[in-house]
Amino acid sequence: MLNTWAAYMTAIGHSPSTIRLHIQTVQAAANGADPTQVTREDAIRYLARPLAGWSRLTYWRVLKAWSRFLIEFDHRTDDFLQGIPRPRKPEPIARPVTDDTVQLLLAAPLPPRAHTYVRLALFQGLRVHEIAKIRGDDFDLTAGWLLVSGKGHTSHIPIHGEIGALALQMPTSGFWFPSFIPGQPVNPKAVTATIGTALRSVGSTATAHQLRDTCATRIQRQAKDIRVTQQLLRHRSIKSTMKYTQVADSDMQAAMLALNWAAPT
Repeated sequence: MLNTWAAYMTAIGHSPSTIRLHIQTVQAAANGADPTQVTREDAIRYLARPLAGWSRLTYWRVLKAWSRFLIEFDHRTDDFLQGIPRPRKPEPIARPVTDDTVQLLLAAPLPPRAHTYVRLALFQGLRVHEIAKIRGDDFDLTAGWLLVSGKGHTSHIPIHGEIGALALQMPTSGFWFPSFIPGQPVNPKAVTATIGTALRSVGSTATAHQLRDTCATRIQRQAKDIRVTQQLLRHRSIKSTMKYTQVADSDMQAAMLALNWAAPT
């Protein structure tokens, strides 16, 4: 039945990474039993684990999608999540690293892959799974645009000069970061771990995803246009963009000082 669900999710446009997350979540909640027979107690036990707020909400949504699928395709008549309300959505908080950390990271003698991973996150704002599967074919260096596939859709974004220079040293076709498995890119978890090690080497406890926060925040402060930031981050909803960008104290002070109720002349 999970294979049928996977095919269904493919048919409605979910990305392979999303489908893997859904399948793994249902299997974990079933705890070795038949996934079609997940109980409310199974769901409660699974969601009650120590989890970050967004993770708990994501897993609840996955289980809800599974329950709806089972009912819609006549494999169950009951909703096993009935009585388990959607977890509260956490307040979005951007967590960019400091400018000092960025400078230390860019100057650090990192291994070649780490060097490139860090720059793709900081200068292009790529997610770790986008970094993992980036290909030489994605770059149009003549026109200056990069094709990025992620979260179930593709977008073109301008190539930063730093990345354009790196691209001249990388393969012009195929994966930039192939894995040991022929025809497959490196696992995104390896990208996360490598960037984390690079950050720790300069004394930071930040995560790989915080480099995307850092890129987003810098873009917003310089462009001062949330729509531009949204497009560069490839968010479908501007609400998603807002959680990635931290407002500078200086911008708030300037806005407050500029407040003027004088009549226009």
